[in-house]
Amino acid sequence: MIAHLKSGPAPRDRHEEPRRTSAKKRKSVPIKEWGRLIGALINGDERDKLAASFISCNLPLGLRPVEYQDACSDGRTLKVINAKATNGRSFGMTRDIDLAPVTDQNPSFPAFLLRFLQRLREAAAEAGGWARLWSRIAARIARACKRCAIRRVSLYSTRHAALATAKQLLSMEEVAALAGHKTTRTATVHYAKRRSGLSARLRCGAPTPETTSQVKPSRKAERQTNIEYHEAAARTPSSIRAFPA
Repeated sequence: MIAHLKSGPAPRDRHEEPRRTSAKKRKSVPIKEWGRLIGALINGDERDKLAASFISCNLPLGLRPVEYQDACSDGRTLKVINAKATNGRSFGMTRDIDLAPVTDQNPSFPAFLLRFLQRLREAAAEAGGWARLWSRIAARIARACKRCAIRRVSLYSTRHAALATAKQLLSMEEVAALAGHKTTRTATVHYAKRRSGLSARLRCGAPTPETTSQVKPSRKAERQTNIEYHEAAARTPSSIRAFPA
């Protein structure tokens, strides 16, 4: 089941160039542009429709594209293999996402997601591999952006949008768990800002409590949390300092 993700990216050198993945992608896309883009793709061929389905699924879920390759759902929960688990940047091998918040808003979403997962696997086989398929889907999205006169968005832009929405609806621990991050810091520092979320029109999936419990709080996740940490540290002997519960 995890064959695709056995070898993940190496730990990042903080000084390396060029910048990786999320740092390079368009992070803030208005809901109207997402709607225009999906509409343009739906009116295209089967590969365009697959790209539209990817956007529609990932705006509320926020998966890395590679994580769809082994994702599975029972209609209530989506089980995802964490792509960054191989280099120690995730809390474990898998995370579970509760689909109920999305289903409450869109009852057809679980069936739509199951069809999309099946279509993805069939399309990957036809394309000759997952890398080639993702490249083709990204190209379809790029061409649709050009037709709609929208500044180019990437596959990863959907993840940014989902996590920005999650920041408007969930706790920071839940945001990190939804993203598959080890701590609460990563989504805060490297992903789209809360203000660009789409919660006025869209609900996002929520990590299960078991998944959320695995996230480690970061003392730099929020300004007030950071202040409280340093105030506590100043009052506590260094030999017994610990992050406040």
